[in-house]
This record gives sequence, C-alpha cells and structure tokens, in this order.
Amino acid sequence: MKIAGVVVLYNPDESVILNIDSYIKDIELLYVFDNSEIKTELIVEIEKINKVKYFSVGKNMGIGYALNYVCEMAVKEGYDWLLTMDQDSYFEPNGVLKMIGEFEKKFGRDKEKIGIISPLIVYEGDKAENEVNENFQKISIAINSGGILNLKAFLKAGKFREDYFLDRIDFEYSLRLRKQGYELLRYNGSRLHHKLGSLKVYNFLLFKIRVTNHHPTRHYYMTKNAINIIKNYFKFFPSHCLYEIKSVIFDFCKVILFEKDKFEKIKMIFKGISDS
Repeated sequence: MKIAGVVVLYNPDESVILNIDSYIKDIELLYVFDNSEIKTELIVEIEKINKVKYFSVGKNMGIGYALNYVCEMAVKEGYDWLLTMDQDSYFEPNGVLKMIGEFEKKFGRDKEKIGIISPLIVYEGDKAENEVNENFQKISIAINSGGILNLKAFLKAGKFREDYFLDRIDFEYSLRLRKQGYELLRYNGSRLHHKLGSLKVYNFLLFKIRVTNHHPTRHYYMTKNAINIIKNYFKFFPSHCLYEIKSVIFDFCKVILFEKDKFEKIKMIFKGISDS
C-alpha cells in the first residue's frame, strides 16, 4: 500500500503541529491544502516540515475542492491510498501504522473491495476506553478525519461534492461508496481524537447535551446538505436518512435552548431548508 495523506487547514492554531506529528511519520507524503486567506508564520513553519507538500490559492475553496485537488494529484503521483485529516484531530501513537499493518494482514488481496478504513473516533469530552479492541467492523459512515481512502474507489465513485463546501461531505461520500458496492471498515485498535467545534456540554433533564457552537454559516450547510442527502439517498439508505432528519431537528432545538446568536443561526437554518 503506497499511502499519502492530506490535511485541510483553515486558520489553524499551534496545536496543528503536534496533530500532524502524530501521523506524518506513518505515511510517505503529506499534502497540506490551506484554505486560509492569510499565510501566517505558523503556516510557514508547517510548510517547512519534512514530507510536506503545501498548496494554497489564498482563499477558502471548501473541503470538497481541497480533497478533489489532492486526490487527483495523489493518483497522478502513484499513490494507492490517501489518509484524510482535519487540522484539529490527532492519532494515538502509531495509530496509522497499526491500522495499515493490521488491514494488510487481514484483508490482503480483498483490500480493493474496501472504500475507506477508519479508526475508532474519540470525540472531545469522551473518555477513551483502556482496553483496546483489535477487531475490524463494517460501518455505515466514515468521517473525513482519520479515514484512509482507496483511490481506486475514488476514481470509480467520482469527486467529492464541492457544493457541500463545509459539512457532510464525508457522509455523502460514504453513502456513495456503499452504493457503488464498496465496504467501509473501522479498526478499533487505532484511536483518533477529534474535536467538535467549540464544544460545551450541558445537563438537560437526565441527559448530557453536546453543543458545538458552530458559526451560523456552518448551520446553513449542515441543514442544506442533510436535506440533500435525504432526497438523494432515502431510497437506498433509509436508516441513515432518518438519522439526518433527527439531526436537523435536534440541531435546531440546541440552537434554541443553548446557543448564542440564535436569530442569525435560525435564519441560516431556514435558508438551508429553502436552498436544498
């Protein structure tokens, strides 16, 4: 398996250096696609890291554009698989190397049937279990961060949805891969720590509610893209689409109950509904 990686940046903070360090040694090359408008000193330091190939057009092109640009370049440069990362995620030690090794050992010649290999995701605020489960299991959705994409599957399934821009690009692509006959796997022996917006946890009745406090624009894309997925995939994946319906309703309720800038966020949610 000839593996490169990509991380998409947007105005990162200093933690991105440590995050990159958690996986760059386990891949051959890291493409860094920078969606920031301004090239800061931190970006200059990232550009100097060994095995980094840096790209920017000086404005935010969205996640889909960045992934398509890098996937096509990785194919041209002879890579078979691509690790896709968010700037605020990091692997536990040797996570990528272990995931790759165990995958090759278990699947061998059958690996071309797999669209994405994903680690176990530990979300901010969760406690990672001490016991490590070495099993692979099929999953219905793989988030962008931490997944290793089969580039042959990318060539067959087609490009990421650039019009989605910020949200659910990975959800839509996971469903599209499955529709094409590919399987998505999670390896529970590798753990990725993943941050969700500006997370706050509230106690509400008997439940703990996670509130991500996303920018109003994010709520627009969350809503529009969720409804687009429902329209395009309900026939094929009704259980996931029911999740999307519940997610839109739940996000709206969290804005009403817990978040700041309620009016602006509600306005963007309804704009997302009208534009879907």
